[in-house]
Amino acid sequence: MNKTIIVGSHGTAIGTIINYYDSSFTYEKFVKIQPLMPFVIKAEFKGLVLKEYNLDFFLR
Repeated sequence: MNKTIIVGSHGTAIGTIINYYDSSFTYEKFVKIQPLMPFVIKAEFKGLVLKEYNLDFFLR
């Protein structure tokens, strides 16, 4: 079942969610996105598994 869900939040919350699914998203990477607030990403899941996310989504 394919669904599209949009979640809006501040970068700290989104950064925490990304880190939950991808431990390589560290504090150092979070600091780099701070000037980009408000922050938007595009994430793809297969079930409960994060398949990929795009941090440049907000630029398009």
